[in-house]
Amino acid sequence: MIGLFDFTTKSPSITIDKLRTELIYEEQLHKTSGRALQTSVAYFINNVDHMTSTNFSMMIPPQCPAQFSTDLIDVKWYLRFMFNVREQDKSELMEWNLPIQVFVPSDFRPLHTQSHSRETCMLLYL
Repeated sequence: MIGLFDFTTKSPSITIDKLRTELIYEEQLHKTSGRALQTSVAYFINNVDHMTSTNFSMMIPPQCPAQFSTDLIDVKWYLRFMFNVREQDKSELMEWNLPIQVFVPSDFRPLHTQSHSRETCMLLYL
């Protein structure tokens, strides 16, 4: 997955000096009322002070589960963006969680005939 942030339209009085991008999947057991288990599979930290744009690139590891839901468990994926934002004398950490959908295609045919596992390819929908 590849992404781009464009900072050219932000207010001149605002400074973003650090950006953390994280790819997370969450497992929620229906029988427990406790918190969901979150697993971070990739992250990227970039100092973006005085930059007009930045990008990130992440791969979903093949051993990670695809998104699914049953009577017992839900597995969900999302990207978490954390911005360290400064405006005049104030500094604030802003967080944005973007849900994504990760599926194994049902009609997937691997190019290599010896490889028939679901770990070969996953689809991502934003």
